[in-house]
Parts: sequence; C-alpha cells; structure tokens
Amino acid sequence: MIRREDLRLITGHGRYTADWNVPGQLHAAILRADRAHAEIAKFDASRALSAPGVRAVLTGDDARAAGFKSLPNVVNYPGKGGQELRKPMHPVLAMGRVRFVGEPVAMIIAETAAIAEDARELIDIEYRDLPAVVSFEDAVRDGAPQLHTNVPGNLAFEYESGDEQAVAAAFARARYTSKVTAESQRLVGNALEPRSCLVQFDAASGRYTIHCPLQGVGTMRNQLTAVSGVDKDKIVLATQDVGGSFGVRGAAYPEYFALMLAARKLGRPVKWVGSRSESFTSDFQGRGLSLTGELALDAEGKILAIRFDDRANIGAYGGAFGSFIATRNISITASGTYRIPAIYVRTRLAYTNTTPVSAYRGAGRPDIAYAVERLIDYAAHEHGFDPIELRRKNFIKPKDLPYKTANAVTYDSGHFEA
Repeated sequence: MIRREDLRLITGHGRYTADWNVPGQLHAAILRADRAHAEIAKFDASRALSAPGVRAVLTGDDARAAGFKSLPNVVNYPGKGGQELRKPMHPVLAMGRVRFVGEPVAMIIAETAAIAEDARELIDIEYRDLPAVVSFEDAVRDGAPQLHTNVPGNLAFEYESGDEQAVAAAFARARYTSKVTAESQRLVGNALEPRSCLVQFDAASGRYTIHCPLQGVGTMRNQLTAVSGVDKDKIVLATQDVGGSFGVRGAAYPEYFALMLAARKLGRPVKWVGSRSESFTSDFQGRGLSLTGELALDAEGKILAIRFDDRANIGAYGGAFGSFIATRNISITASGTYRIPAIYVRTRLAYTNTTPVSAYRGAGRPDIAYAVERLIDYAAHEHGFDPIELRRKNFIKPKDLPYKTANAVTYDSGHFEA
C-alpha cells in the first residue's frame, strides 16, 4: 500500500500540540519538585509576580479553592477479602508536600514562554526533606517512611484471581515444580513530541477548548470532567498529530487542569509546552513490576497449575490506569497460550517516592506474557524437557476454542502453535 500521510508531515504541514496558537495567548512554565520526598517549608512567589510580563503564579491552594478533586484512578472493583484500593489525594499542584521528583508545585503564567521560565527561577521555595522509598520492598518494610496518612504501610491494594486451594492441591501432587522471578522494569515513554497543552476558555458559554496529545477523546473528557467538575458538554478536545501515545497519552495530567484554571482566571488562552526532561520525570511511567511465577508439572511435562506472586511499584499516587494494569491486566492472561487447569495470581501494590505509573505499550499483558514464557523455559531446562516440545504438549489447540481459562477468561480464537 502507498502511504498517504508522509508528504504532509515531511513538508512541514504537520500540526502537533505545540503548533497550535491562538490570538492573545499567554504561556506557562511549571515549577517542579527537585527531590523525592519533602515538606514545603516556604513558598514565596513575590519576586516572580513582580517581574515584567508575569501575570500569575498558581499553587495547590488555587486548585483547592477552585474545587478540583483528586486525579482519577480507574480501579472500582474489590481486592482480596473485599478490600478497596487505598487511594490518596492526587493533587493538581502539590499541597504542603512533594512526593516524587518532577511533581508539579506551581504554574507560572506570563506573556511569553521565556518570561515564564525566567520567573520560575525567582520563586523562593524551601523544603524540609523527608526519608524516601523508591522500591516496593522498601515501601512495605516495617518502619518505612509513610507517604500518605490514609495508606498505612504504603500498601495500596492486594488483589487475587483464580483458585488458591486448587493450585495448592495441584502443586502437592506435582512431579516437578519450578519457580522464577521476572522483572518488568520501570520505563519512560518517549513520544515524538513532549507533552504540551493549550487551553481556551469562553466565559459567555463556559466552554473550554483544549488542545493536547491524546489517544481517546471519551476517556480524556470523562477524566477532565471528574476532576474539574466542568460538564463534559462544555469541554471541546482538539488534536491533530500526536506523535505516539502507547498509553502514556491516555490520561489527563495535572498540568491540563492547572491550565484550565489559569485560562478561566486570566480570561486569556494559556499554552504550555513541556521539555523532554520534564516528560522524563513527570509523564506517567510504565511497568515497574516484579512477577514471581511457579509452575507445576506431572511426570510427562503436562502443566497442572501456575501461580504468581506479583509486586507492583505504582509510584507516589498511582496513575489513571496503573493499578488496573497491575491487577486485572496481568491476571487475565496468566495462562498464556497454554491449557492450565488451575491458576492463582496475587498482586500487591505499593506507593513509593517515584513518578506514578500508568499504561505503556500493552499495559501489563506483555509483562505477564514474558513472565509465563520465562517460567516455561526455566522449567524445561531445570527438569530436562525440550522447551519447544514442552510448549507443544501444553498449547491450547484450535479444537479447544473457544477456551475458558481457569480464572474465567474466554479465548475466542487463536492458533498458538503456528
């Protein structure tokens, strides 16, 4: 097929978020936390506000006064024993404390981007440093520093899927068992264009027009409404070229709400274009999973059961989809492409002083696929099976389809051996 989109892009007619400009627009810069965990001991924006061309400096107090709620998290189902996800307040701008490097503390609005960036350096801010935790294990150990008062032990959620007793019985009668841990390391998304946003507010109609990179209009608008309280019929989203999303652009970010507040307060459009380094520290990151799998085999190599004990480092607040991915998405395909009569998956989620985690490239399903295949290989080599023949012996066959897995997921099609 002949590609049709290239000529427009390579001749300079692409239109990414940074390419949108409207008459009378102001420009924003973000003051971000430069440390992982600290109380804000002093914040004085008087010098910045007195600089020529500066129009406002917004903080968490402004977002709170505007009635903005916590940024969303999509988990609305129970965990182990009926527990609910412990969800702390995820503020638009930091309120009293910062919990990860890159957390937005204040937004400076000025006549030009350069003025806003220079004024950012004039803000007098002092911190009172607190101990930080950056891994799941550190976060849940006894005596660990607490990130949120409503999350004791930093443990956000414990989730399970499958039949724990059936799996235990299968392991008890197994001829061979294997156990291995697969690390699906935390990573940073890297879209073609750093995250940016332009917000216009029409006072007469109460309508916001928001230019931002996104991958789904419905989800983005619902999240903007949930946090700001603005009716979704009053939110118009405009996007042309995105330059890659892969889940990273699927959520509404704190800066978008601060820009909504700024545009309404100042009566002028406000534009923010993030830098690449800002994206590295403040865009929701991916994965951050440690997956410990165990496999039970009979004497011929037939799989009897599989179980996983998973740990998820979801960052300081947990991004929009991070908790969902670390629970449901890594459990629904825990059987991989194999006939496995008994499955059990347990996942624990912890808050740490790191950038929040959300969706990235397959959103948990590549992670569990990797862990399952790693476990199959490990078991084959540990117990003397040919790894290819072990797979052939256990594949779900076309005649088995549709196939219902042991943790109640139905595969409707597939030819896995091919």
